[in-house]
Amino acid sequence: MLVLLTSLAVSCGPSGPADPLVDRSFTSIEVIEDGQPRQLADGPIEVEFEARDDRHAVGWRAGCNSFSGWFEITEQRLRLADDWPEGFSWTDVACGDELHAQDDWLVEVFTAEPVWSLDGDVLTLQTDTETLRLEAS
Repeated sequence: MLVLLTSLAVSCGPSGPADPLVDRSFTSIEVIEDGQPRQLADGPIEVEFEARDDRHAVGWRAGCNSFSGWFEITEQRLRLADDWPEGFSWTDVACGDELHAQDDWLVEVFTAEPVWSLDGDVLTLQTDTETLRLEAS
């Protein structure tokens, strides 16, 4: 296993729109792509938000590799820190083509600056073609 670690950039401060997400973990309950349910290759998507050193961190896993780094959040969008991908760390496990393709797909979702909403314990991330509904876990 190869782990790539790099320095992380500062994003938004310790308070603001990210607060409802900070220190919470979510697990996918529905994934839609191009208006149709998307079958995941292995298990649910897991996303975790936390505060570290007066910054906001996000981590996710979609069945194979784990990704983590800094993020900014506005009242409408979740945005990875400006230094993507250098400012992130991730594992590089040989999981097979299908799981690697799923990892790549989820990276595309996060780099697309998805619109987010939180309704109780259900977080929705939406791009032009994908909708992820995740429940607090």
